[in-house]
Amino acid sequence: MPAYDAYTPDLEQGQEERYDAFFRAFQDLSDRISAVVFWGLSDPTSWLRPHPDEREDWPLLFDEDYEPKKAFWKVMDE
Repeated sequence: MPAYDAYTPDLEQGQEERYDAFFRAFQDLSDRISAVVFWGLSDPTSWLRPHPDEREDWPLLFDEDYEPKKAFWKVMDE
């Protein structure tokens, strides 16, 4: 996986598309899935960011200010 220095528009679009694909699949399997669990609420609390000086990640649906990202709204539309 490449390293990124910033949450770019390309990363944002990719994240939105990925979450959309996952949640469409979850919806298709809703007869077998009862919950989706996230490891953290916003990017700074993500388990993927244990050492922000070494690695940047923006995996969750809320940004560093706890504001929803575009991916959040895509998930909510599902």
